[in-house]
Amino acid sequence: MFAGALGVFVRTLAPSIAWKNHAADSGDLVAAAYTGGIPHPPGYPLYTALAQLFVLLPVDGIAYRVNLLSALAAAATVLVLYAIIRLVLPADSRYPRGVSVVAALWFAFSPMFWSQATVAEVYALNALLTALGLLGLLLWSGEGTGLGESWRTRGRWIFAAALGLGLAHHLTILFLVPAAGILLWRRVSARAILATAAFALGLAGLLAFSLVLRAWRDPPISWGDPKTLENWWWLVSGQLYRGYAFGLGWAEYPARVSAWARLLFEQFNPVGVALGLWGGLQLVQRSARAGVALGVTMAVYSVFAIGYRSFDSDVYLIPAFLCFAPAIAAGMASVVQAARGRAAFALFLILLPLANLALNFAAMDRSADTQARDYGRRVFDTIPENALVVADGDEHIFALWHSRYVERTDSQVMIVAPGLLSYAWYRDQLRRHNPDWVWPADSELAWDQFLRALVARNLDRHAVFWTAPDPQFERLFRFRAVDALYQVVAAGE
Repeated sequence: MFAGALGVFVRTLAPSIAWKNHAADSGDLVAAAYTGGIPHPPGYPLYTALAQLFVLLPVDGIAYRVNLLSALAAAATVLVLYAIIRLVLPADSRYPRGVSVVAALWFAFSPMFWSQATVAEVYALNALLTALGLLGLLLWSGEGTGLGESWRTRGRWIFAAALGLGLAHHLTILFLVPAAGILLWRRVSARAILATAAFALGLAGLLAFSLVLRAWRDPPISWGDPKTLENWWWLVSGQLYRGYAFGLGWAEYPARVSAWARLLFEQFNPVGVALGLWGGLQLVQRSARAGVALGVTMAVYSVFAIGYRSFDSDVYLIPAFLCFAPAIAAGMASVVQAARGRAAFALFLILLPLANLALNFAAMDRSADTQARDYGRRVFDTIPENALVVADGDEHIFALWHSRYVERTDSQVMIVAPGLLSYAWYRDQLRRHNPDWVWPADSELAWDQFLRALVARNLDRHAVFWTAPDPQFERLFRFRAVDALYQVVAAGE
């Protein structure tokens, strides 16, 4: 099962950075890993450290090596999900191994999860840590497992490690706290819970502190420049994105809820959703705490994703869909039990995840997707060696960072992200890494005034380009189209 899922993910793996599959951030993540830098908040110290190890693999393409981290994390998630399903299925189920394999692979080849297994993004690793956290909680609570005390102890430390690593990766791991309360209530002492939480916080703190060490090496990509406590907290707490959580207007929620339902059916098709709804009832009846914990976790992740104000908020539903897979397995087990294991019906259930694989393969296959990498190469083939490129939008900025810091490490091109110029740490970072440029003397200028002064002071010494025409600056400078860019034209040209 693990090898099969991994084989499919590697076969469909993107060869480099990508824009599709909500992977615009891949250029930032790969460049930060390659340079020992710090990607966008919350800094992802765990992901970046692992990605640096994968960069050492003896295969072609730095970004491809980092993509392999996602494929491996996703395949491991499928394996952990299988273990979760085995724990929650009734002991008297027919063919529990077969049902668990089928349900785990059904999730593996669901389009949302699969999409994150083929690109350099943080969500496959987040799914793995979420699954490990759920597995640890189920073992620690002893809910319906029939396993001995030694397994409860192992479960405690699996959960502690998953929580600590998760806090150093994606703060949504905290959405497992309600499930912990449900599963551990009156089964685990407060002292044990506090000790476990302390271990997790200590582990997360050590990884978060590594961002300070990275910052002092002064890499070219160092979001927040967390050398001070204030900057460090801005980074690790994700303050940049706080306004996104439940940032929708009330009129937008009906459409989001409708999209949530549509996505659920897209992952598992109507048969899978029906099996999951029926199976969820079976889980609650046979193992109330486990069933409720999975349902509450699915609901918490769903509410957060529905209310998150970004175009790619649907990726936050992956843990919710992961929690739905055991319910599908329970529904399948119930139906197989009622059908008394008839071979034809069992074969029908097995074919359902294979249908997911076949139907989604073409859409999920990123093996020929070089659009983002090719854009960066095209830009660098167009501009002179010491040019300034003002890049707006994550797709353009991060693709150009990948080209500049991974593929063209000897280049003297300066990439400026105007959206970051309002932060003093970013202006200082640009100055340190580009000392030959003439910089505005007034550090209190607004971002647009700073950029205008930077361009004006250097236009006679450097070619200046924009990735897209900006009406705000079209009133100040003349632009002419040059291949995929727009060059600032000096007066008289």
